Amino acid sequence: MNEENSNQESVNNQQQATHLPTCDVSIDIGQILAANQALLKNMARRMEQLENKLTGMEKAFNDQTRLLTVEHKAILMLAAPAREV
Repeated sequence: MNEENSNQESVNNQQQATHLPTCDVSIDIGQILAANQALLKNMARRMEQLENKLTGMEKAFNDQTRLLTVEHKAILMLAAPAREV
């Protein structure tokens, strides 16, 4: 009788286990593609921002170089010995 009870409990446990919700996660390929597309758009936008920033920095660097060259020439001219006229 004891063996029958344990067999019956085992069958009951198996039946209950089959009705439990599973933890399977189904991911749609469309969701993955949409997420990747959004990521790529964000990356492209960020790259464009960085390119614009770099272009601005290059312009500022060139302007400063030009100003420094003019200033350096002026300093050299002022430091040169006076010429007789």
